[in-house]
Parts: sequence; structure tokens; C-alpha cells
Amino acid sequence: MMRHVVVLLIPALLLSACAIGRAYFPQDAAQRTADELINEVWGLPTPVTPAPQTPTPAEQDRITPGEAALNFVLPRAHAQDSGLKRDSRELSRLSADMRARFQQLRPYLQSGAIGLTAGGYLALRQVDAMPLDERSRVRNLVANENADRASLYRELAELNGYPKWETQFRGLFARRWIDHAQPGWYYQNEVGRWLQK
Repeated sequence: MMRHVVVLLIPALLLSACAIGRAYFPQDAAQRTADELINEVWGLPTPVTPAPQTPTPAEQDRITPGEAALNFVLPRAHAQDSGLKRDSRELSRLSADMRARFQQLRPYLQSGAIGLTAGGYLALRQVDAMPLDERSRVRNLVANENADRASLYRELAELNGYPKWETQFRGLFARRWIDHAQPGWYYQNEVGRWLQK
């Protein structure tokens, strides 16, 4: 009997060592965080998402002994995906600055003079469509917005203890900025072609 227990525990321990040594990007939690921040910055309503439900005692009784052992050694993925840290002074500052700047950027997004890039930033799209006296100001607005977006992606990764996640945050936010864009705004697809929502 003892040999069977040892034989069963060795693979489980090896699996847990692999899982502990690797940090997987929490895609669902990161998307919820991105959506909340984008809605906050752009002044959009934040939809209420239901909290994950805890299994009832009857549902817990249906778990097989093998599943129980595996859950003990490797906790379920949704436990690790409960949420991301997003409370920091820097994130609050970035969010407030971006929210204030958005009011100035909105007319240029609506006119198509600037657009959303596939890389998670803004780009000047039709500089010639702007009056000469506005061009310098809009260039500065776009540069400041892009600097804050880069800081946002970096801060989220560092705040959650994984600086290497910055790239994943940038890619996720790039898609979510475009998904939240208003009809008529321009965005770039993966090959850099401008499209209108």
C-alpha cells in the first residue's frame, strides 16, 4: 500500500514543482482589469460581473478521490485567477492623467486625425486634416498618452510581481482599447492597415 502511495505522489510532486516554477499570465483577470481601467479612463459604464461561485457541499461530494488529490497538490486554475493587484499610487495617477487627457483627445479620435495602433498606443493618422496651430499640441497629447500607456503596462506587471508580463499586458490592452473604441474611430489591424470601426 505504501509503495502505491509513493508511486502516485512522485508524479504529483513533479507536476507541482513545474507549476510553482512557472507563472502563467492570468488572461481572464488581466482582461477584466483592462476593461475596468479603459472604462474608467474613457468614462464608460463598467458592467457588473458576477463573482465566481463556490461549489455547494453536494457538488464537492461528487469530486473523485483522484481529483481531490490533484486539487490538493495543484490548486484549481480559477483560484490563481481571482484577480490582479491594481491599487497603487502610480496607477491612480496614470488613470487620472489619462482620463483628463481623453477629453482633449476625443475630438481627434472622432475625426480620424488620430487612431489606435495594434501595439496598444495612439498614432497620428491624418496630420494634414488638423489646423496648423493644433498640430503641435496634438503631437504632445499623443506623446504624453503613449508614455502613460507604456507606464501603465509596466506598472501593472511590476505591481503583480512579474515584470516580464509587461508584453502580455500591452498586447491585451491593445486588443481591448480597440474593442472599446466608439463607432467611427480608426484602428490598425495586425499588419498596420487603418480600419474604421
